[in-house]
Amino acid sequence: MTIDGMRLPPILDADHADKAVDVLRTYFDQDGDRFYSGSHFERFAAGGDRPETADVFTTDDLVAITLLGVTVPGDAALRILGDTDPGYREHLSALLRRLPTDVNLVDADENVLAVANELWTHVRGNLGVGPTKTSKLLARKRPRLLPVIDSVVTRTVGHVPGRHSFYQNLQAALKADDHCLARHLDELRKTASIGEDISTIRVFDVLVWMQGSGRVRS
Repeated sequence: MTIDGMRLPPILDADHADKAVDVLRTYFDQDGDRFYSGSHFERFAAGGDRPETADVFTTDDLVAITLLGVTVPGDAALRILGDTDPGYREHLSALLRRLPTDVNLVDADENVLAVANELWTHVRGNLGVGPTKTSKLLARKRPRLLPVIDSVVTRTVGHVPGRHSFYQNLQAALKADDHCLARHLDELRKTASIGEDISTIRVFDVLVWMQGSGRVRS
């Protein structure tokens, strides 16, 4: 498979499935030698896509992204939460209402991804909220649809912001060869027993991040 801007690292090869399972178990193990706070990202406060708050950004979401090592500046946080700009918050909510909570990235159509990109632009427009923070906020609200994107992941897969669309490229990678990668990631999740609530794209993110950050033993 050749997709400009989406180079799959070795940990995602079928030949490395046993290692990938070990990596997932290590990351999501609450009693292991190394605790990863990111293992609570999706599940903190019952998740950002729970029905009662799925279409609005909350303080829980701002706390959740700290588990992935980022924080939103105070001015931006107040705006996103509607304290200083209720109209802005409502606009974000209107976009969230157009993004289904039950659709995986691999199955999303162009209209859904267009709305996701519009939401990205509006959240990204806040001072001090860069691409990584934006992606984590959006991933918190739609964990099945919108991936976490940070510098480790982009470097590892060869993504160049401004040249490539991460959403479209990852979707293409998941769909390639009759959904081979998507099925492989789902099988890894099942074998590792980390829970069905951990999305396919989150399995991708964890494995790529662990490989790219040097936490995967050769």
